Amino acid sequence: MMFLEAIAKAIEVMAREYSGLTDEVDRRAMRRQISVCIRNATDHPSIAGRIEASQAARTLATERGIDLSKMTWANQTGKQFDPGRKLFAYEHMVPVKSLMYAVIADPGSVLQVLQSARLVWVTRGENDRLTELGYAHERADPQKCYEEAGIKL
Repeated sequence: MMFLEAIAKAIEVMAREYSGLTDEVDRRAMRRQISVCIRNATDHPSIAGRIEASQAARTLATERGIDLSKMTWANQTGKQFDPGRKLFAYEHMVPVKSLMYAVIADPGSVLQVLQSARLVWVTRGENDRLTELGYAHERADPQKCYEEAGIKL
């Protein structure tokens, strides 16, 4: 079994259990755990090569001799290509919060949700624009939000 399938099964179990929780403290804790697992799963090296980059991030990376398609959030500072995460942001085009609610709504879809997650390197400035426009954690139409922020993939 590959990593992604294994983590998808674990997330599916949590998502199925979520519907039976009645205490809001428990529900909040379960949402947090599901989100952490989604974030970790989408940062696994097995997804390297599927990672996109904005034109601005690609240009900045090329100037510094960095291949963003082989980088993930976990090795951003570990490989010291962006100490302090000052230049780049590793973005879930569809925010983790939305992915989390999608798997809670349909626990059987976890693997498909993980496989379809779009990971995008953007510049720190592009990420700041998304936040300023109110798109840090929710994006009804991610493509439109990126366009509004002036982010070109």
